[in-house]
Parts: sequence; C-alpha cells; structure tokens
Amino acid sequence: MKPNYRIKTTTNIMVLLGGVLLFALSMSAFAMTDMNGNAKNLQSMIGKGKWTVAKVWASDCPACHKSISYMKQFQQRFPEIDVFGVSVDGKDGRQDANRFIKQFDLTFPNLLSDAMEVDDYLYARVGDTLVGTPTVILFNPKGKIAAVQPGAVTPDDLINFIRAQ
Repeated sequence: MKPNYRIKTTTNIMVLLGGVLLFALSMSAFAMTDMNGNAKNLQSMIGKGKWTVAKVWASDCPACHKSISYMKQFQQRFPEIDVFGVSVDGKDGRQDANRFIKQFDLTFPNLLSDAMEVDDYLYARVGDTLVGTPTVILFNPKGKIAAVQPGAVTPDDLINFIRAQ
C-alpha cells in the first residue's frame, strides 16, 4: 500500500494521513534554477533544523493568483519558518514567472522548474504525483516531506498542522 501524504483542510485543521517514506533518492538529483538561471539544489533550501514550506505555482494558474497571498501572509506572520516558491513554468516560461513574482511582490525565494520535475521529485519521496497547482509541500526540520496539499492552504491551516506535529 502506498503512503498517503495528503493533508485535508477542514475548518482550519490539517490532518496528516499516515505513511512512511519508501524512496530515498538523493535530493541532489533534483537541481532546479533560481530566477536568474543559476543552478540551485533543492536540498539547500530545506532542513536546517526548521520547518520549510514550498509553494508550487504557475504564472498562468488562476488559483495560484488567488492563493499566493496566503504564502505572503504566512511568511510575515511566521518568519521563523522558511518559505520558498517553485514555479513550474519551465525554462521557457522564465519571463512569465518573473512577471508573476513582480506582480504579487513576492519577497521569498523562488525556484524555476517544470511540472514533470516536481512530479518526479514527489514520486521519489512519497510515491505520489503532483496533482496540479497550487500545491504546498511542507518539510519537517530534518528536511523530510511532512505533507503535500494541492489547492489553497491558509496560514492558519499551515501553522495548526505544524504545531500538531
């Protein structure tokens, strides 16, 4: 039975559905780039003894436009938790991704990737696939995926889930 790392948001309560990691591929295999095209290793963004939230988004995703403010609010309210974005616009969509970052005044770091790479990353880590954008990936202080949630996730949902762990 494959693990299920989906979390449900119901009245601002998150519940992690059980499971264990079945895959242990090196994170260095999942190198992305920053918005200037410089190689960035995902492993350098997570762990470090604190919780980390990754927001997977696409510049042409209407739900991403509506929900990106949640990550901005979360970053402001909980500066002790790292936040970064992952655009799945791909190398050819760098200009669109940079417009999105500017339009929404994102101050947290953002990486550039594509949906297939993020899908491969999730499958290797938790045996599940990228459902779509937006998606929130929550990493525990050791850098392991604690939860994956497609759709909009509020700051209260995130912090309540983290505090429950």
